[in-house]
Amino acid sequence: MRAKSSFSFMAHRKNFWLLSVVIVSLGLIANILMGVRPDVRVTGGTVLRYSFPESGIVSAADVPVSVVPAVVSDTEVQNIPSVPAQVPVIISGADVSGSDLQEPPVSEGDTSQEVSGSQISDSDAVSGSDTVSASDIPGLENIEPDYSTAVVPAEAERLIMDVLGEHAVVQLSTDPAAPSGGENRRLTVTFDRYLDTGEESDRVFREAMSRKYPNVTLTLRETSSVDPVVGSEFVGRCVVTISLAVLFMVLYIGVRYRSIGGWTAALSAIVAILHDCLVTYFSFVLFRFPINDNFIAVVLAVIGLSLNSTIVIFDRVRENRTLLGDCMPLAKLADRSINESIGRTVSTDLCVFIAVAVLAVTAAISGLTAVLSFAVPLMFGVACGCYSSLCIACTVWVSWQELLERRRAGERQ
Repeated sequence: MRAKSSFSFMAHRKNFWLLSVVIVSLGLIANILMGVRPDVRVTGGTVLRYSFPESGIVSAADVPVSVVPAVVSDTEVQNIPSVPAQVPVIISGADVSGSDLQEPPVSEGDTSQEVSGSQISDSDAVSGSDTVSASDIPGLENIEPDYSTAVVPAEAERLIMDVLGEHAVVQLSTDPAAPSGGENRRLTVTFDRYLDTGEESDRVFREAMSRKYPNVTLTLRETSSVDPVVGSEFVGRCVVTISLAVLFMVLYIGVRYRSIGGWTAALSAIVAILHDCLVTYFSFVLFRFPINDNFIAVVLAVIGLSLNSTIVIFDRVRENRTLLGDCMPLAKLADRSINESIGRTVSTDLCVFIAVAVLAVTAAISGLTAVLSFAVPLMFGVACGCYSSLCIACTVWVSWQELLERRRAGERQ
């Protein structure tokens, strides 16, 4: 009968530790060089979300209108469509020509003012009742128009800095759920500080964008602001949540595994969990995902998955210690326990990894950034949790126990 093959994890423990040190060191370097992107929910700030069609211009069928009476002459009333205030739309001057503007019929005795195409300038073509002139906004008259419909986020960020003097991050995405020919493009402007004048900032930004991209019609979809005090409260609650989770895990492992040195097992598991949380954090840094509530959800999920795999191995160590007693050295006992549990640990984590990978691919294809920022770091966390459960937690526990035994032996002499 062929002997069952096994891998000596304890003999390669230093290599595992060295690999973890290298990974954490590279992550710290990336964090220093690239920095982290805290979300407005953490630091406080203002977010403006816009939409526009891929073709740039919104057709009349895509914009909800209401009919209001407008006096054209003393004796004639004509119903004309107007865009409601809650759906601000930019109509640039480049889209309005003199041939498109028809003068209303005027009677001989009419003294009302005539309207011609030459009386409408670019600075007057803004949504709703907002009217912004170049003299009101410094730097607005220096904007060079781009008549394409390909909005460049970096250009929008420069516009915000020039006309508002504020730093902001502009993100462009596609909404696959939008109807064909509708407003399927999404433009998100995130200011890194709380703006008391959100409406004014929106008005100025839309006017600047109408001058930069005359053939693009923006529609404001949502405005959200978070006060810095609220952001600090959110961070405090997240820290408390994670700290309580770690504390309860230490107490649980310490009590459950008293027979194999419960507190050393608990602290060894915590070392592995901190290792997994750091790798998860570095994935947020590497992929430039914002640190928000998704980060907290991913960290808690990784902690649970990693702890589950570690507990399975410690359970097998405790069972083998009960069956074999002290007749087998601790390192060989740990190797035997890990090899007996490796199939279950790898298969469980692999199933979770595949499920999350499918979710990540679906989110990437559908343009769901929020889901993608959850799935991709969770993939890193699951893979790292499997590695740390097999190669970190138990090897640290064995080394700690061996150190304590040597100290006890030295005290007896």
